[in-house]
Amino acid sequence: MKKTDVTEQVLREFQIKRQKAAEKAEAYLSLARQNEKFDKLLAEERLLNFEIGKLRYLGKDASEKQSRLEKNKQEQIALIEQMGFKQSDFEIKHDCEKCGDTGFVNGKKCVCLINRVNEELTKQSNVFDKNINFETFVPKNQCQKKVSALLEEIVKKGEQSKVKTVVLSGETGTGKSYMLCCAANGFLAQGKSVLYITAFSLNNEFLKIHLGDAYEKEQKIADINDNDVLVIDDLGSENILKNVTENYLYNLLNERMTSGKLTFVSTNCGLDDLRDRYGERIFSRLAGNSTLKINVGGNDLRLTKQTK
Repeated sequence: MKKTDVTEQVLREFQIKRQKAAEKAEAYLSLARQNEKFDKLLAEERLLNFEIGKLRYLGKDASEKQSRLEKNKQEQIALIEQMGFKQSDFEIKHDCEKCGDTGFVNGKKCVCLINRVNEELTKQSNVFDKNINFETFVPKNQCQKKVSALLEEIVKKGEQSKVKTVVLSGETGTGKSYMLCCAANGFLAQGKSVLYITAFSLNNEFLKIHLGDAYEKEQKIADINDNDVLVIDDLGSENILKNVTENYLYNLLNERMTSGKLTFVSTNCGLDDLRDRYGERIFSRLAGNSTLKINVGGNDLRLTKQTK
């Protein structure tokens, strides 16, 4: 889901929250107004406020009315306590007092909206561990140290990075998935929309899209592609489905490359293996000019494009 869609979803959530808070306060007030004396005090309060405003507008003395209003409020407080209510029962309670649960303060996004959107983005990202990041990552060797530094630099640059696709290849247990998870969490911390998905799960999504109707195809493809960052883990572990895997994977990679969106891939396959498995079209999208190709293993680091 796009970040704009998530923001709209959260704003609707805030609207419902405000509505429920207002309905709760109104329900308490309606119950209290069943007391005839309290209802009369409320009516008198409204009239006094109007008369005070009128007198002040005309430049006349409103002290008498003001005294009566203060007495009215004291009578209300005493009566409210007698009925077993609290004054706060009739007030709308907001989770965020800064913005009143509107999500905005002076036209700018409130921190509560930013945090809630980021929380939802993280939930939808499928990242397998939301607590790891480059700051806490302890490299096991020089290779991991250099790779994590390169990835962290790309995360910091974001859309400004010349690198748009990163392919980490290497044997199982070299930390590829872990480091990509750190990168994904780095982007999430920036408020980016991220989808972390295994190649196996992505292939299953392709099959569902292929078998669905035209509207579903368009919507599901958009749900995958509209993310600011896509992480495909363990590419090459999935089965190749005829008329599905290669076609949809190519279209996805091509669309993201064309639109300049960031894509990260981990694989146990070497570059030659990727070409043999997926063909030249997909390989060209995985090994283009804007791709950083890194072979992870031991203390050696081999790459074919710098991030500078």
